[in-house]
Order: sequence, then structure tokens, then C-alpha cells
Amino acid sequence: MKTLIYSLFAVSLFSLTGCGGSESEEFVGLWDVTGSTTINMQMNGQLIMPVNEQITIHEGVDANIVLTSAGCTMPASVKNGIATVPVNHTCTTRRPDGAALNLTFTKGIVTINKDTFSLNASGTVTYVSNGRTLQGEFLMTQTATRLAK
Repeated sequence: MKTLIYSLFAVSLFSLTGCGGSESEEFVGLWDVTGSTTINMQMNGQLIMPVNEQITIHEGVDANIVLTSAGCTMPASVKNGIATVPVNHTCTTRRPDGAALNLTFTKGIVTINKDTFSLNASGTVTYVSNGRTLQGEFLMTQTATRLAK
């Protein structure tokens, strides 16, 4: 009888803690990403950068998942199939012309649907190029298709 009770307790505990896979596993893999990042610079107009790259998503230590793209690493928490980049997360990436983009996120949402996801993010940007520093805002609108798990 004790064995049956312990077995039932163990089954209940495993089902409550979600053993057998995490929500993060849905996101893990290599992804082909397309879309755009729009940067609006104060008094300097708009820059629209097309995006066509591969990104890697792996499970994190301090976050459920970590997205790595063009030198920019974005941690995210996952709940109900939606990954959220923390507000005020910062990262720096470089354009092919050498300009540095220092991004600070005010919003970052990744929504997954089987082998595709959409990324919508926004925030502030500091654009540094040829000794000039410009301030502005960015908007990322991207979709991705899984290449490998």
C-alpha cells in the first residue's frame, strides 16, 4: 500500500513540475529569419534595414531561452508559447558598414507556431558611425522558419 501511495505521489509531482519537456524546447534550434528593422533617428530621418539571416536559439541559464543574432544576444522568458525579452535589455550589433547599433528594448515578443515564429520588438537605439552619435527608436518586425532543432 505504501508503495502505491509513493508511486501516485511521484506521478503527481512529475505532472505538476512539467517533467518530460519544457516550453523552451519549442524555440530551441536554428532559424532562418526575414523581415526588417526600422530605425527612426531624431532629426535625421528613417533607416529601414532588411533582415535576412540565421539565428540560433538555445536554452538559457538566467533566462528560459537565449536568441543570438548578429552579435546581439537576447534572453527571454517563455510562457504559453510566447517568449518575452526583458524590458531595458540592451545589446550591441554592427552593420556591415561598421556602424554600431546599441539597442535598448522596451518590448520584445516572440510568438511560436510549430516551425515558424514571429518577432516584434521595439525600443531606443544609439547609432554610432564615423564619430557621430545619433539617438532614435527602433521597430523590429520579423518572421522565421526552423532550419534545424
